[in-house]
Amino acid sequence: MTEEEVRQKTTEELLREEVMNDLDTAVSEFQESRIGGVELQQRALQAWDKALTNEDLSFAINSRLQLLRVVMNQLAKLDISYGDPVRKRYDPNLWIESVPLEFMGKEEEYIIDKINSLRIFFFGLSL
Repeated sequence: MTEEEVRQKTTEELLREEVMNDLDTAVSEFQESRIGGVELQQRALQAWDKALTNEDLSFAINSRLQLLRVVMNQLAKLDISYGDPVRKRYDPNLWIESVPLEFMGKEEEYIIDKINSLRIFFFGLSL
């Protein structure tokens, strides 16, 4: 590995940590009532978009999503009639359109649950 490749990997890891910190900060500020539910959702969107700006991190995200699709399809036939359930789980752009009935009226709890899942997702990325 060249020095430039090592530096690039470090940049990706730093960006991943920055994205995870952004998500943590958004949840903390929401829990402290410094931001509302809409701002919480926007912060998750901004963190997701920030992660996708790096080509290698974006590749790792899409590879991980594909791996999860394969695994889910092996466990049980993946139902894509209502869209990609894996992307709906992790992509903040799709969260509001897929709020389960048990979270109706408690959308903020749902967003926090999704942010926690997204943090775990980012932590598990192979860089």
